[in-house]
Amino acid sequence: MTTVRDNPSGAVGQASSRLSVPAAEWEKLTLSSLLLAAAAVDAPASQDAERVPFQFGGVRLVPNLSKSFLSGRSLTAYLEAYGLGAEARLRVDFFLLKDGRLFSKVAPSYHRPGGGGEVSVRSEISLRNFPPGSYALRARITDETTGDVAERESPFTVRGR
Repeated sequence: MTTVRDNPSGAVGQASSRLSVPAAEWEKLTLSSLLLAAAAVDAPASQDAERVPFQFGGVRLVPNLSKSFLSGRSLTAYLEAYGLGAEARLRVDFFLLKDGRLFSKVAPSYHRPGGGGEVSVRSEISLRNFPPGSYALRARITDETTGDVAERESPFTVRGR
């Protein structure tokens, strides 16, 4: 259970969300859940980082558990890839789908090796040209060395102002 505050309104509530971290299969590319957040804030990692909700290394995500975003704002996508070999060459693609069809493609804006066969990937996605409606964000990571491909997808909505 996490306490969450909505900065614009000041409302405070509690929310719970499951995060999938796959079992360590070091020979196979696997992905964590694709998290959608209202923002990613640089926050120094502390010794208690494991107990700080939504803290990943030096980044703290501001969760958007409703997965509803205002048109004209942005969303932050975050996931981690595991099972990468020492020679891995990654290609990261983010696809935005509307009604099951490609609406837009965006590049990752941040890509950080985590060591030990893992990498963190983040993308800040502007919703400036998104009309209100239902969408899905699909993340695809390809290890061009081995040909392994892994995908995760998360639905979200864009609402008018």
